[in-house]
Amino acid sequence: ALDMASPVRALLPVLLLALLGAARVRADADAAAEPSSSSSSSIEAESLTAAELDAAMFSDDATTLLVELYAPWCGHCKRFAPTYDAIAAALASSDASANKIRVIKVDATRDDDARDLAAKVMGVKGFPTFRLVHDRALYEYNAKQRNAELLIEFARGGFKARGTPKRSLTRDPVTGKTALVPKPFLERNLDFVREEVAKVTRDVTTVAGKFPAAMVVIVSLTAATTAMAFVLTEMIAERVGLSARGAGPTETESDRDARRAWEIEKLERAARGTKATGAANERRRSVDREGGSGRSPPVSPRSVKKDA
Repeated sequence: ALDMASPVRALLPVLLLALLGAARVRADADAAAEPSSSSSSSIEAESLTAAELDAAMFSDDATTLLVELYAPWCGHCKRFAPTYDAIAAALASSDASANKIRVIKVDATRDDDARDLAAKVMGVKGFPTFRLVHDRALYEYNAKQRNAELLIEFARGGFKARGTPKRSLTRDPVTGKTALVPKPFLERNLDFVREEVAKVTRDVTTVAGKFPAAMVVIVSLTAATTAMAFVLTEMIAERVGLSARGAGPTETESDRDARRAWEIEKLERAARGTKATGAANERRRSVDREGGSGRSPPVSPRSVKKDA
């Protein structure tokens, strides 16, 4: 018998090289076809300096500004750049001039003006950061996900949703640059509470949508833990002699014993009153059955007590 294993093993490297070569040719062909399809849409996000953005935020037209603050060294920003250009093309092609939306990107590390604008006005804490300016008010995009659909929805009116952080813009009287209008103490704290509630609600909704069974388990465990903590608290308070719920903070041991005796006596009085009422009504029903004249109304516990 001929040994066919050796020739097959010798041909395996050749076959693998042929397959890799075919895959490489296909990838090169796809890459060569991409520029022709993308070149049809030359619309990209506008790259502005901090001074140019400052002037655009106070322009007289009704233009809405979707702003990305990025850093040249940020890997997330580099990967998101094609998507952001696609957002600019989508908004430019679908929105009318009466509702124009400018898609802008600003290098937040370019100079001192850019760094001041990013830190003091835009509140940048990481890159990329997205903000929207409309009618001289600044809106914060605080969604955890960054994709074209969410940002387009945000720019087209989603920024008006309840819970979106909003700050009014003004001109600094000394420097003439853009500044935030100060908020009163109460309003600042209410905004913080609303923002945190919106974040928690969004997180809970996301978890419930993706993992409904896990959400049911979490809620059940939380309810069981709360009930157990309540029972244990009552037991420990009873054991160490702390004041019971509804008792005064200075309740002594003798006061506690007197209160317990009074509660027991109250329950016994209620039980005796219920028995007396039942016995009196039973007597009247027996009289009626024996042919008594007229029917007497049932006896209430109050009338029994009064007779006693």
